Amino acid sequence: MLPSTPAPARTLMRTVPPIAEPLTLAETKLYLRVDHADDDTALGRMIQTAREAAEAYLGRSLMTQDWQLDLAEGLEDAVWLPRGPVQSILSVQRIAETGTVLETLPTDVYHLNPPRTFLLPHLSIAEAVRIVYRTGYAAAEAIPAAIRQGLLIHISALYEGVGGGFPDACAALYASFRERRL
Repeated sequence: MLPSTPAPARTLMRTVPPIAEPLTLAETKLYLRVDHADDDTALGRMIQTAREAAEAYLGRSLMTQDWQLDLAEGLEDAVWLPRGPVQSILSVQRIAETGTVLETLPTDVYHLNPPRTFLLPHLSIAEAVRIVYRTGYAAAEAIPAAIRQGLLIHISALYEGVGGGFPDACAALYASFRERRL
């Protein structure tokens, strides 16, 4: 018999992917100076690829999406919510060992800190906790210009077949927006 593996103390998973991309096909084609529809499908994939690469590099969500953070150790102190910017907390629930929801906590027992990066509980909970929250910029226009420019540069490199990886220019543009945990 194999020994049982303890459940991770902290698991994060996306529950709702973004329903839109941060760049439209039209603005991407304008940047690339493409005036035909032959490559529209490929460009759509490149827009998604550039967004996914940017989100992975930044550790942030660009467009609205939902995340679930499970904390096996319960809730006592401030909880950092990765993949921000955090728009809102959708629910905080106490979870039984079986994985079933014991209780959805009322919103008056927690709040987001002003930079909207931490959940601050007003009570201590010993059981496992599930936090479901919404992240990303509510509109593509709200994404900082440097990130949008980095996306266009990345798409241009993909379209032209230049280089095999993440462009250095993107890393430079994204540097000040990169999520860092000490």
